Amino acid sequence: MNINKAFPSKFLKADDIDGHEPVVTVKSCSMQAMEAGNDQRPVLYFEGKEKGLVLNKTNANMLVELTGSPLTEQWMGTSIKLVVIWTEFQGKPIQGIRVRPANGKPVPVQAPQPTSLPQEAGDVEQLTAEDIRF
Repeated sequence: MNINKAFPSKFLKADDIDGHEPVVTVKSCSMQAMEAGNDQRPVLYFEGKEKGLVLNKTNANMLVELTGSPLTEQWMGTSIKLVVIWTEFQGKPIQGIRVRPANGKPVPVQAPQPTSLPQEAGDVEQLTAEDIRF
């Protein structure tokens, strides 16, 4: 018996995927109260599935990259792959779920653009050892 299955949850856990990488279609996303405390988090629901995936910042950012929109209404109908990875939570290694492109192609990550142009060499203020405090 898998002890993790003895404690069911209304939210999707890594054990629910059980070594598979299912491709699912986003049905909806809504803010919901978590079981512990008054914390509210976005929860993603899928076509034909009961349990929702509580979104963390990493998965939310991936959905923004995949859909091109930060608006959750624009995510509906998007097919994604759910994969299990090892990660760290509160200093302990755990298995977590990550969102990936359904077609397996990597999502291009754009390098951050500089907010200002580099200064000319003559424009840089020269510092002495006395100017730098440790």
